[in-house]
Amino acid sequence: MALAFPGTPCGGPADGATEAAPKATLPEGPRVARAALVADFEAWLSGMAMIHPEPMARVDRAAYRRIVREIRASLTRTMSTREAWLLFARLAPTLNDGHSGVLPADFRARMRAHLAAGGGFFPLPVDIGRDGDLRVAPGADAEGIAVGERIASINGIPGRDLARAMLARVEGDTPRFRRALASRRFAFMFWMLHGDTGRYLVGLDGPGCRRRVALEGATRFPASLEDPPFRHAVFDGGIGYIEATSFGGEHADAFAAFAREAFASFREANIRALLIDVRVNVGGDDALWQAGLMEYITRRPYIHVSRYARRVTAGNVEPGEAIGEVRRRDHDRRITPAVDNPLRFEGPVYVLTGPLTYSAAIQFVVAAQDFAIATIVGEETAGLSCQTGRVTPIALPHTGLSAFTPAMAFTRPSGRGCRRGVVPDIAVAVDPLAPEATLQAALERIRERTGDGAVPR
Repeated sequence: MALAFPGTPCGGPADGATEAAPKATLPEGPRVARAALVADFEAWLSGMAMIHPEPMARVDRAAYRRIVREIRASLTRTMSTREAWLLFARLAPTLNDGHSGVLPADFRARMRAHLAAGGGFFPLPVDIGRDGDLRVAPGADAEGIAVGERIASINGIPGRDLARAMLARVEGDTPRFRRALASRRFAFMFWMLHGDTGRYLVGLDGPGCRRRVALEGATRFPASLEDPPFRHAVFDGGIGYIEATSFGGEHADAFAAFAREAFASFREANIRALLIDVRVNVGGDDALWQAGLMEYITRRPYIHVSRYARRVTAGNVEPGEAIGEVRRRDHDRRITPAVDNPLRFEGPVYVLTGPLTYSAAIQFVVAAQDFAIATIVGEETAGLSCQTGRVTPIALPHTGLSAFTPAMAFTRPSGRGCRRGVVPDIAVAVDPLAPEATLQAALERIRERTGDGAVPR
């Protein structure tokens, strides 16, 4: 049902434009006493100090200390799990690390349980822009709502206020990465902030027109929180294409089978160039890209780390080490692809990155760039080019929250550019509202470079 705001040129009935927001059902969870809240918050802080090899390396110490003081000062009463997360998570952005933060334990399982109980979530995919505006992202399944329309409000809450509240509670290396991650988690974060209202009154700003639309809550798990399926294709000009959407270890067998199928099809099509798309790949296990991509695109030995720092913990201690110490080592043990791979592609390879490219996906990108295995296309990644890793949980037994922090910090193979993301070799604007247009722009740049006679590397 669409309702026009009074005085706007949308036309149609104006009655109901001031309709009150539906009542919300909040995912409060169990109540937690003050002393238990304090114990869990202090456990998170001490856990980071004991696990992270460089816990303050990326931190604005003044901002960190200020937020810690504010959180401690707010721990004065019993709170629900939801309230505890809303408070604790305010520390996450100050850590400037996508591998260090706090979430409700098994939050995806909690969301599925909510759906199974008859609940729903905010139904539109959302992109949070640099200016804090909310825009309808691709994948919207609502008649009459266009990708790119500005979401002025949801249930009377201004869109920029929603963005501000979410960005104040999401982890990430940089503000741009935090915007991308909060966009991915929008349905979850709206649920945690404002609950499930069953139907949602959405104020939309279209071209010369403001209107309010009443939408029923989505009763399916948000697609933005699922890993899309891998896909491959051959485009005009003989360009092979792989969309590697995740390197999650749970996909290991599927990705291995997919890679064999993709490169067999490329051999049959006699492609002249290859584009590997990791724009929405937030990482996982390095073994997937090492076996499923590098084995098919290079003979060249490579590494993805030149130096690392490792905190010795009970879970990774080796003979002769003391728990708590930090070990720093140069790393030069190169990975050598198998000599004989009949499906190996010998032509030019390109890798397309985006704001969500992260973790193991960045490790793939830096190895490919620093060893001239592939040409990087897109925008500078929002995640830093020198990543952290070996993410370790921190037990918060009272609140029902799950904190996490890395036990390792890595330096990329070149040893340079650690304070920035991966800078592409070919700049192509990455528009989250027009992913296919971004892909076509990247393909066009590749066609310009390869012409009719691609030269093997």
